Amino acid sequence: MSIRTALVGAAIAVVALSVSAPGSSSGAIARPPSHASGDRQVDPPTPGQWVPPWPSPGVTPWDRVLAIGDSLMDQSSGPLAVRLATAGAAYRIDAVGGSGFGGDLYDTVDWVSRARADVAAFKPTKVVVEFCCNWWPPYPTSSTGGPIAGGSPQFRAYWESRARELARVVTAGGAALWWVVTPPSASPLFDASLVDPINDTTFAQVVSPGTGPKPRLVRWDMALTAGTGRYTGSLEVRGVATAVRGPDGLHLTPEGADIAAAATFGALGGAAAAPTPWGPFRSGSDVTRFAMERVFGAEPYDLAAYAPLAEPRRAGLESWQQHLVRLAGSRRWALTAAPVARLYLAALGRLPDADGLAFWTRAVTRGVLTPDGVAGMLLRSPESAARYGGSTTDDQFVARLYRNVLDREPDDAGASYWGSRLGAGDTRSSVLRRFAESAENRRASMAGVYAVVAQTGLTGAISGPLPERGAPSPTFAEVAADVLRTPAFSAVAGAYVPRSPG
Repeated sequence: MSIRTALVGAAIAVVALSVSAPGSSSGAIARPPSHASGDRQVDPPTPGQWVPPWPSPGVTPWDRVLAIGDSLMDQSSGPLAVRLATAGAAYRIDAVGGSGFGGDLYDTVDWVSRARADVAAFKPTKVVVEFCCNWWPPYPTSSTGGPIAGGSPQFRAYWESRARELARVVTAGGAALWWVVTPPSASPLFDASLVDPINDTTFAQVVSPGTGPKPRLVRWDMALTAGTGRYTGSLEVRGVATAVRGPDGLHLTPEGADIAAAATFGALGGAAAAPTPWGPFRSGSDVTRFAMERVFGAEPYDLAAYAPLAEPRRAGLESWQQHLVRLAGSRRWALTAAPVARLYLAALGRLPDADGLAFWTRAVTRGVLTPDGVAGMLLRSPESAARYGGSTTDDQFVARLYRNVLDREPDDAGASYWGSRLGAGDTRSSVLRRFAESAENRRASMAGVYAVVAQTGLTGAISGPLPERGAPSPTFAEVAADVLRTPAFSAVAGAYVPRSPG
């Protein structure tokens, strides 16, 4: 009986050696959309301080979770990041597809040094490691001078030595260690030469004597096989047979990545919720239709024109969160709504309400009005008249643009230039729009504009606080990902019913 068989059902652990099969599609470094915002320091509570009811009692806002690995960790990084951020934990996910411990790949990705740098910079309290099966020529050589072949006794000894060295590095600062147990692949030969020996070395770290760190286990081998430990390409999710493994029999579909992330989060001490590959939605089709109808304002007869936007989701290249963030950030919404929001700030001195932003944005996307036309309509409103006056001279109008839009007095050269443009026939609405779109105003208003655009597009309302002018801003993708974690979005998405059959 192998160590792997003897320890089926062993305790939780999160560090996995996962490797891509030759010919797989994994490749570049990837991080979840919210990576930067997750990398933060949170102080523990003081005595008597109120502590919010975080949804995951085992993963707290004072945890700092570092997850490292290859393509399998990369694939599960998005849904894992969502869970960690929802629990309030700080996190860093460093995943490089195709990387491992041996041969030429070890020469290009030195994981011992890379992990040492991650630990020094991030100071984690919990570390999850996943590496599986990347073992390409030229292979390391054994003590006899010959190449170390996968599955050989020399391979097992080499891999275990490297794994223990990595474990010592990531726990040097006192962090707890979890190691991912790789799920079986569709190829018995591949499992025999790589997956099984690698998992045996993982289990060996738990039971063998020695002074090295003893990891706990993250049982992807159980989570992705319905507890059988035998390969399956699909599992029943919400009563529906759902593909969880990719065409190569090793990598994960978005649903499989979500299951792996849930197993990791549960192993770390979080609530191990049932897999929900489409979050609050009933299906992947409903995710796309939600964006088409609620974000883009498409009518049922328009929907066929939006079908190409769903292709990455249908091809299994996006999770539901990544799909909605991409669509919300597309030209059809964010890249048109953001200029409209800046026009509101420039003309009216405030960010738009949800109905106003949706109305003017859709007028532009459907060709009813140009951005200059929207600026003109806003300038004729009573709110704008109170800010700019109805009978100002061109010079007075330019001075007020500087004060109202850029929050400063005009410089002589700028005032002269814009006064001459108005004198040469430029309309006040076009000059207002150009002030609104200036680099100076875009920088100062970015945080508030991103927040109102993401909240309105994804929830149909201003559903949270809006940052002040000049506040630092993350990327739009990070802002949108934060909206997806709010109760307001969950309520809207959970109640969503498509307006017509898909």
